[in-house]
Amino acid sequence: MANIEQIMDTFINETIFFFKFDVNTGIVETDIVDRLGFNYMKSLGLTAPCKFDDIISRSLECGFTTIIFTVGESIEQLSCDALLSLYNSGQDYLESSFYNANNSRYYRLVYILHKDSETDHVFAYVLCVDITEVDKKRLKSLTESFESIKKKNYEIEDKLKIINCMSKFYIYIYACDLETEIYHELYNSNTNVQAVLRDVGNINIAVKDLCKLLIKPEYITSFADFIDLSTIRERVGDAQYLTMQFEGYYTGWMEAVIFPGEISDTGVLDKVIIAVRDINYEKEKESKLIYNSYVDDLTKLYNRKMYNENMAEYDGAPIKKNMVLVSVDVNGLKVVNDTLGHDAGDEMLKGVAECMKQCFQQYGRIYRLGGDEYAAIIYITQANLPKLINQFKECINSWHGKLLDTISISLGYVTQNECAGKSIYEMAKIADSRMYKDKEEYYAQRGVDREG
Repeated sequence: MANIEQIMDTFINETIFFFKFDVNTGIVETDIVDRLGFNYMKSLGLTAPCKFDDIISRSLECGFTTIIFTVGESIEQLSCDALLSLYNSGQDYLESSFYNANNSRYYRLVYILHKDSETDHVFAYVLCVDITEVDKKRLKSLTESFESIKKKNYEIEDKLKIINCMSKFYIYIYACDLETEIYHELYNSNTNVQAVLRDVGNINIAVKDLCKLLIKPEYITSFADFIDLSTIRERVGDAQYLTMQFEGYYTGWMEAVIFPGEISDTGVLDKVIIAVRDINYEKEKESKLIYNSYVDDLTKLYNRKMYNENMAEYDGAPIKKNMVLVSVDVNGLKVVNDTLGHDAGDEMLKGVAECMKQCFQQYGRIYRLGGDEYAAIIYITQANLPKLINQFKECINSWHGKLLDTISISLGYVTQNECAGKSIYEMAKIADSRMYKDKEEYYAQRGVDREG
C-alpha cells in the first residue's frame, strides 16, 4: 500500500486540488475546489455528488484532452472500471496526464488507491499537479507514445484494407511466421480448406493435411516444396512474390502465391503471406487458346501448326510400316467463291472436311493446311487401304449441300512400304506430287483453266 501522507507531502507545494471518491460506486461526494477557491466541478456544469466518469467526459468536452494513464508500455483511457481493474491486478499507485486547451497548461493526476476495511470499497485519493514547466519532457514522451499507438492503429487499418482488397481475388489468405512456423488466418472463403486449416496452427502439419485431403497426387511434392519454410527466405530473395499452380480435388486449378511480409531489424525475412486464388477460368481460357491455336476455326480439323509439329515429331523417328500420308486439294474453290460467294466456298471446304472425318478420323489425324489444302496421317494395313480410299471417293461423290450440289477433290497418297529409308517429309512430297498429278488429270478431262 502506498504511503498517502508521504506522497501528498511530495506534491503539496505543486498540488492545485485534492479530492477522494469511492471507485466502486464511482461517486464524488464533494465539490472539487482548488487552493485558490476555484470550483472546478461547477466550471464543468456539475455539482456534487456526481459520477467520476461524468467529470472525465465533461472535461473532454470542455477542452481538456488526452486524459489517459500508462500501464507498462500500454496507454488506456481513464475510467472507474480501469482503476478497479488496475487495483485488482496489484496496482495501488498510478498517474494520468491531460492538457487544458483553455490555458495551454499540462497537468498530472496522481491516484493512490486504497481499500476501506469497513465497506470493502476501493477509494481513490486524487492530487492534481501543474507540470507544464517541470515535466514537459515526460509529457512529450507520453504524447508521442499515444500518437504511436494511433499510428499503429492506422497501420492495422491499412493492412485490413489490403486484405479486404486481396479477398476479392484470393479464396484464402494466411500469415506465417518463419521462426515459430505458426500460421494465422487472415481470410478464408473455401469450406473445404476451412475444414483442414484452422484460425491458427502449425504450417507444416497444415501442408501435410492439405496434400493428403485436397491436392491431387501429381502436385503434392511440388506444393510441399513450394511451402517449405526452410527455403523460403532463399527463394524469395529480392522477388516481389513466388507462385505455383496446382490442381485440387474439389477446387480445380489453383495458384498459390507467397508474398514477403515483415522484415526484422537485422534485415531478415520473418513473416510471409501465403494466398491462394482460383484460376479455373484462366485455365479454361488458356485451354481454349491452346485449342484454337491448333484447330482450324472453319472445319474444326487440325491446322498447319499442328501438322508441322506432328511432322517434326515423326522426323528422325522410326516410321511405322502401316503409316499412310494422304494429300487432298479441293477442285474449283476459286470459281465457286467468285460465282456463288464465299458462303458457298465455305460450305465446299466444310463438306470435304466432313468426308475426311467420316472416312479417316478413326485411323489417325486430319489437317486443313490452309485455303483448299488438306492432309491426313493415318495407320491402316496395305490390304485395307484401297477399300478406305474408295469409301472416301464415294463420300465425296455423294455429298450434297444447301448452296452447292456437288464437290470435287484431287487426291494423292503414299504408304511407308513404298518409301523405305525415306523421311516423313519425303513421303509428304510424294503424296503431294501424286495429288497434283490427279488434279492435272481432272482439269485436262474437263478442259478447265487450271487457274480455278
